[in-house]
Amino acid sequence: MSLLSTFYTITAKEEIASDEFRFHVSLNPQHPIFEGHFPSNPVTPGVVQLEMLKVLVGEIKGSRVNLLKLTNCKYTAILDPNINPSVVFKISITAIAETFKVNAILEDDKIFAKISAVYGI
Repeated sequence: MSLLSTFYTITAKEEIASDEFRFHVSLNPQHPIFEGHFPSNPVTPGVVQLEMLKVLVGEIKGSRVNLLKLTNCKYTAILDPNINPSVVFKISITAIAETFKVNAILEDDKIFAKISAVYGI
């Protein structure tokens, strides 16, 4: 089940360079996921942030992608959808043989996550 359009929506996509992209994403603070994570103190789960990145990388590649290896993932701040209802994913992609390396930063007024991963189609 994709969270795109129920948990979040892509409000803008910018191609900065042939290998650099910026996605503006709006979160839905009323989504049922926050009832369990956590009522009255919502936190966007890290696994959901990874799933959002995977979908955005698929948007760039024009196809569904698979996460092959998570090489680095640092959550540096809590992403509360009531405080930060919109965020930006800055994504750079480098082709490596039949796979591609992705470096991403999830931010708004601060950095929420820094992710490095390898994906394949």
